[in-house]
Amino acid sequence: MTTAAISAKNIVKKFNKDFVLNISDFSSDYGNITGFYGPNGSGKTTFMKILGLILPSDEGSVFVEGVAASGENLEIRRKLTFLFQEPKLLRRSVRENLIYPFKIRKKRISTDKLNDIMKNLSLDPDIFLKKKSYELSGGEKKRVSLAQKLIYDPSIILLDEPTANVDTKSVDIITKLIFELQKKNKCILISSHDYEWLAEVADKIYYLEKGALLKEKFENNLGMGFTHFSEGLLSKKIGNVNIVAASSPENAEECGYFINPNDILISLGKPENLSAQNIIEMKVKHIDVQDKRVKVELENDDFTLTSYISKKALADLDIYRGKDVYAIFKASSVKCYK
Repeated sequence: MTTAAISAKNIVKKFNKDFVLNISDFSSDYGNITGFYGPNGSGKTTFMKILGLILPSDEGSVFVEGVAASGENLEIRRKLTFLFQEPKLLRRSVRENLIYPFKIRKKRISTDKLNDIMKNLSLDPDIFLKKKSYELSGGEKKRVSLAQKLIYDPSIILLDEPTANVDTKSVDIITKLIFELQKKNKCILISSHDYEWLAEVADKIYYLEKGALLKEKFENNLGMGFTHFSEGLLSKKIGNVNIVAASSPENAEECGYFINPNDILISLGKPENLSAQNIIEMKVKHIDVQDKRVKVELENDDFTLTSYISKKALADLDIYRGKDVYAIFKASSVKCYK
């Protein structure tokens, strides 16, 4: 069995009581392009920094080629490179920025290699090597930053939002280079908000939400952190809302939880004598009338839910944006994923 280029086990990173990155298992092989997608605050960049040995985790380990890795191990760290979303360039010439990785390693680099890496990113070395970093456009800065990260030929390449805030030409150039790196058997990890672009580039995409790494996107993902409070029941407070879930699987507290949007009912008034454990006051945030159903987004401060209802139900409820409603669902509708 081939050893993964990079892997992680039982990663936990706590920032506050509201956000915990909790990833039990991840790996990626050489020659693969792995994507991470998710909303702001989902943990994409945090997990990338942990994998890149930039940010230590509170628990768990990162392995490079099967060897436990840390930021202090320079031999392992030099196998990796990390491209930040915002280019981090010295206020010097492009040439000085490119030779900096070699300078700190007390090595030299040939002019031919400098010229080659610039040409690979469609930057004329005769023009750009002399330019100061602050004279570059946003797309040019991103490409120079990428050249700086790749020039010492790392094996594992982590790219945080490589196409963010750059022009279409730079996106095309960066995309082409990523495929060329894959042909060279590099392990490439990419985080991006641009799902359409990521789907064209990545061999596999993981969805991150609320600190959990998912192989598919769960709508109404409530994450982990549920605790037992009564026999057969768990609960979690999210903002001002307390969610009750049924405790069916073994090790239920180790699960992440989600709610199928079809299981959430919308009511104009608070129902009486109803067995559902979850009856939440919310406001209508958005209504999307689709071909066969209506998608209704609900909110209570920072807590949001999505419900799917029929067109007839939409007409009967006569709801609109800003309307006060109740979201209703059973504890058994709060499902476990691992």
